[in-house]
Amino acid sequence: MKNNIKIIIFYVVLLAAIFFAIYAMLGAPQGQKDLTFSDIMQYFKEDRVAEFEISNQNVITMQVYQTDKQGVLTPDDVKDLKTQKISYELYSVALFHEEFQKYQGNLNLKTYDYEPVDA
Repeated sequence: MKNNIKIIIFYVVLLAAIFFAIYAMLGAPQGQKDLTFSDIMQYFKEDRVAEFEISNQNVITMQVYQTDKQGVLTPDDVKDLKTQKISYELYSVALFHEEFQKYQGNLNLKTYDYEPVDA
């Protein structure tokens, strides 16, 4: 009877180790989530974009103000606001241009560089 319990415990531990290894390799979150176009536009809606540019390959690179858990902009050591660099490949610059028109006058947006698409 003692041998049966030892064998059962061995297999339970072995299965737990296998599940843990699979989770660690495949299921663990990998830092920042994949961004979507709506995530990018949400940064503009919240007036969190300090600057951005769009490359010839339709990649938008932005400096976005960081917030704390309550959504308040966070200052760094010299009382400037902390930013982080975010890049995203746009499917359509024309669609971005159409959506960006709503947020072009944002107070926190200092500079931007892209060629608007003619409609």
